[in-house]
Amino acid sequence: MDKHERALVILGSKSDPHVSRVKDEIEKRGDTKVFVFDYLDDTRFTVRVSEKGSVRIQVNGETVPDNCLVWDRTKILPGTSLYIQGVDETSTGYVAQEWRALNTLLCGLNGDRVVNSLASRRCMIKPYQQVIAASVGLAVPETLVTNDKRSVM
Repeated sequence: MDKHERALVILGSKSDPHVSRVKDEIEKRGDTKVFVFDYLDDTRFTVRVSEKGSVRIQVNGETVPDNCLVWDRTKILPGTSLYIQGVDETSTGYVAQEWRALNTLLCGLNGDRVVNSLASRRCMIKPYQQVIAASVGLAVPETLVTNDKRSVM
């Protein structure tokens, strides 16, 4: 693959209809290579950092260009659809934990070329939104997040 070729790396699963639609549409256009880091299939990857600090990422034997865009489509909240499952101490839990770590690594390595970065995702958290809104003078309702029934009464 030419180093200057356009590429999109999708962190998610082809079983997610959004991932499949975006992948198929972009590939139809023919000017951008799409790599899906799919934790539900047999995706093989390597991430190499040289002694000089250069990074080389391969997916299923193909090298990902340095200038790729990364779309983090994975869900960040446990229990939501398409969250990387497996949080227990079984081998499934270990594999899920490693995939989540890989996604964090790829987002960290690609910095400002990440769509849905971890920093941007905190904006989706309602209490965070309330804190920001209140800090600029907007009225926000008092909110309680708890698992303690006594604090509600």
